[in-house]
Amino acid sequence: MFQTTERRLHDRLTRLLPAGEELRAALVIFTGPRPGSEGLAMMAGMIGMWFVQRRRTFFTLAVTDRGVVRFRNKGPRRPSQLLDRFELNQLRPDIGKGIELALELDGKRFWMEGIWSGELRKIRRLVDEAG
Repeated sequence: MFQTTERRLHDRLTRLLPAGEELRAALVIFTGPRPGSEGLAMMAGMIGMWFVQRRRTFFTLAVTDRGVVRFRNKGPRRPSQLLDRFELNQLRPDIGKGIELALELDGKRFWMEGIWSGELRKIRRLVDEAG
C-alpha cells in the first residue's frame, strides 16, 4: 500500500503516461543545492532559504515497463509534461554516499529527498533485475 504522497504522485503520472504503459516506481528528483543545504541557508534567514529553493529545478522520474521517463514539474511534486525517455541502463540509482540520496540519469546527477527512499529502493531492485 502506498503512502499518501507516493499514491498522489503515482496517480498524477498514470494520467500523463501513454495508454498501456505500466508505472513501476516514481520519485521526485532535482538539480541545484543538495538536500540539507536549507539548514545552512537558514542562518542567512529567509533570503537564504529563498535562494536555495529558487536554485532547484524539480523533475519527476518514473520507471515503467518501457524504460525510464523524466517529466517536467510544475512545482516540487507536480509532474506536468513528459520531457524525455531513457533506457533503463542509463539510470544509476546507487551513486549516493552514506545518507546522501542521489542518482545519475544519462550522466547527470540528481538529488532527492528522503521521503522518496521507498521508491528509490524499488528502482534499485528494478535496475538490478534488468542486469
